[in-house]
Amino acid sequence: MSDRLAVANTMQEHFPQAVMEIIEFRGDVTLVVDRTSLVEVAAFCRDAEGLRFNLLSDLSGIDYWPKVPRFAVSYVLYSLPLNHTIRLKVYALDE
Repeated sequence: MSDRLAVANTMQEHFPQAVMEIIEFRGDVTLVVDRTSLVEVAAFCRDAEGLRFNLLSDLSGIDYWPKVPRFAVSYVLYSLPLNHTIRLKVYALDE
C-alpha cells in the first residue's frame, strides 16, 4: 500500500459519510468528497498531525459533459513538512 493510499484510508476512517470514493491511478490518489463536507475535510487535512497538508498546489475545474453530474472541482493538496500529496474532488450540483 502506498503512503498516499494510507492517507486516503485514514481520511475515510475519520469521515466515512463524507469520503464517497477513493481512486488510485498511476500513483496518484483522489478522494471524492461530498460537497457539503469539503471545508471540514480540508481543515482536517491541514490540521491533523500525520497529514499536515499546508499548500494548495493546484485547483482546477473539470467538465465531464455529457455525464451527470457534469462539473467537478479538483484540489491538489501538498504537505511541505511531510512531502506527500493528495487530491480532493468535489462534484457540483446535478443539473
